[in-house]
Amino acid sequence: MAVSFGGNGTSCGSGGGSSGGGGYSMASSVYELPLPASRVQVVAGDEHPLACLLRNFRYKRGWEFVLRGETLRDGRRLYISFWAEDAYEKYGRVQIGSAPLVPVAKSEMNWQRWLREHIACMEMHEMDEAFVVVDPDGTETRPYDPHKTPSMAQ
Repeated sequence: MAVSFGGNGTSCGSGGGSSGGGGYSMASSVYELPLPASRVQVVAGDEHPLACLLRNFRYKRGWEFVLRGETLRDGRRLYISFWAEDAYEKYGRVQIGSAPLVPVAKSEMNWQRWLREHIACMEMHEMDEAFVVVDPDGTETRPYDPHKTPSMAQ
C-alpha cells in the first residue's frame, strides 16, 4: 500500500509522494535524541478532507499522526501518538496514544478545529498528570489527576 508523508506541501489530487520519516517508528520503545520531526502518514490518493489537511500539516517533534485507509466497523480512526516523560516517574519515557473516530463530513476549517481539539485533549491530559502540589509537610497531591478526578470543575 502506497503511503504519503505530510509536511511536503502536496495538495489533494496531486498524488502526494513521500518525504522521509527518517526510519523512525513510534512503535519503538527507545529513541535517540533529538526527537524526529512530527510524522504524518496517510494512504496515497485518499481524498478525504482530513487526509488532505494532514498532507500539509506538522506539529511538535516526536508526534505521529496516522490516518489509515480502511474503514472499521465503527468508522475510520486517526491514530495520534507521541513520547512524553512519565508524570508518575515510574517508567521514564512513555508512548501516549489516542485513536479518535473520524466524523463523517465537515468543512476544511472544521477539520482543523477537530484535529486541534484532539491534540489539546492529549496535551491537557499530560498536563493534568504532571500538575503536582506539594504541601508544607512534603505530601504531594495531584488535584487534576485525570485517572482519579471525575471532572476538572473543582
